[in-house]
Amino acid sequence: MCYEFSEWSWKLRAAELARKQRDAEKAAKKERKPAPAAEPAAPEPSVKERDTVPA
Repeated sequence: MCYEFSEWSWKLRAAELARKQRDAEKAAKKERKPAPAAEPAAPEPSVKERDTVPA
């Protein structure tokens, strides 16, 4: 049983190490990618006063 357990645990450990390596590579790629520049805000439209209508 000891041999079975050691093989089983090593397979899990190898999968865990591979997952951590993939996550680290993804994080490194994400850090290298520059953030898109923020677009400037659109200028506010000018509001004209309404012409008053005589009552």
